[in-house]
Amino acid sequence: LATAAAFGVLRSAAEDVAVTWTFNVDQGPYQVPVGGSFTFSYAGFHNVVQVADEAAFDNCNANNLGQLVGATGSGLSETLVFDNPGTYYFVCDIGSHCESGGMKLIIEVPNPPEPILSPPPLAPAPSPPSPTPLPPSEATIDWEFNNNPGPHTILKGGSVTFQYSGFHNIIQVPNEMMYNMCVEESGFILEDSQDSNINYTVTFNEVGTFYYICGIGNHCESQNMMAIVEVVDPPAPSDLVVSWVFNNDQGPFTIELGGTFTFLYGGFHNVVEVNSEEEMLGCDDANGVVLEGSVGSDLEFSITFETPGTFYYICSIGSHCSTFNMLLSIEVVGELSPPPMVMKLPKELSLAWAFFPETGPFTIAQGGLFTFDYVGGHNVHQVPSMEDMEACNFENAVLVQGTGPAVLKMNEEGVFYYVCTVGAGNHCGTFSMQATIIVVCDIPAGSGDPNDDGVVNVLDVVTSINQITSAVGEQPFNSCERAAADLDSDDEITVLDVVGMINLITS
Repeated sequence: LATAAAFGVLRSAAEDVAVTWTFNVDQGPYQVPVGGSFTFSYAGFHNVVQVADEAAFDNCNANNLGQLVGATGSGLSETLVFDNPGTYYFVCDIGSHCESGGMKLIIEVPNPPEPILSPPPLAPAPSPPSPTPLPPSEATIDWEFNNNPGPHTILKGGSVTFQYSGFHNIIQVPNEMMYNMCVEESGFILEDSQDSNINYTVTFNEVGTFYYICGIGNHCESQNMMAIVEVVDPPAPSDLVVSWVFNNDQGPFTIELGGTFTFLYGGFHNVVEVNSEEEMLGCDDANGVVLEGSVGSDLEFSITFETPGTFYYICSIGSHCSTFNMLLSIEVVGELSPPPMVMKLPKELSLAWAFFPETGPFTIAQGGLFTFDYVGGHNVHQVPSMEDMEACNFENAVLVQGTGPAVLKMNEEGVFYYVCTVGAGNHCGTFSMQATIIVVCDIPAGSGDPNDDGVVNVLDVVTSINQITSAVGEQPFNSCERAAADLDSDDEITVLDVVGMINLITS
């Protein structure tokens, strides 16, 4: 650290480090022990952004999963506490401070040494919370018997590599129930994933939870080859604060979608949103809008951005814009998340129930109608398990219908097994009259559309009111429709859910 001392680096007996955060700062790497702290003492108008890796650090790329950990401003002092070993990369992304001014540095936190037994130390004073580390953008799963099922969490846009040990494949199944039951027929095999001793990489561009099993032999059922991947958005950005004063910094400032921008007043001002860069540079507020609550003195006025784009602001008090250059622009980056993709399943299926029928498995939406199409000479019994169906074991069989056709409303989610018991079992055994039906909920929970017609409308409101007013046991919704109508996720359909549907209709 002797070289760094010329740039203001100090280290106390408690292994805390401080640096003057300015142009041409010593870039380190600085050594900080686990539990130690590092303080950025600003000399000028700066911020501190943690970037994802060495490549983003070398290229001053704060947009690559960057996380603002030190507020934007002048004369500030930001202290970070490091609770986990690793290498951390930081830059200033104001203007070209990183690219031209060399404002970036590396902090290394080594693994702590083995502890030496000693009397317990005095309790230290509480320290400020350390920054939340970013989830990884890449993960690896050893795709083998009794592998770690996760869940494995990665950032949106990241990838997971399945490292094979032996001959396997990867089947994506639609939900947790199909995953827990190893029902490979409910999903689809990933392209080119059936192979031996390969590395297979999946890239995730959507946020959500994804379920995978191996469909080879009994690899899932007996050898527990299964994995869950949770894909999350980068953490919400920290607030950006800028002094709203004469000759203020005009930007453009970059903030993530969902972030908050705060104008820190120095005097009596307002904030007027104008429509273009030309209107901003010309201090033209004729078509602008004075933002509500922005007129006053010594305020902290904040805007949270819910849509991407470039926004332009001026102060229209007196000649504050034209004479004292009170104007700025903000670029809001990011994409609005599309609604989650839901696999839509058929609501009606029909099976010719005769000798040597197609045995399935058939996948149908929960609440759908499945028809065993026959006239006479057969029946339909439900048996408890695949083993009972394949062995034509009727000991616990339940008669569904004798004369045909048999129309079944599939109100429960799950896997169901059916046989024909006619002919002392010959129809089931000799003539293979067996069928497997998989029932899956395909309506998004909390969508407000229990009728599943793709739009929230009066029919959804009416059926939800019927659900509320009906006696127990006579309510019209199955569990899938009930989850769709439960907008506030409290496991009940109430007036609050109905009000929420009405708000969706009228918004």
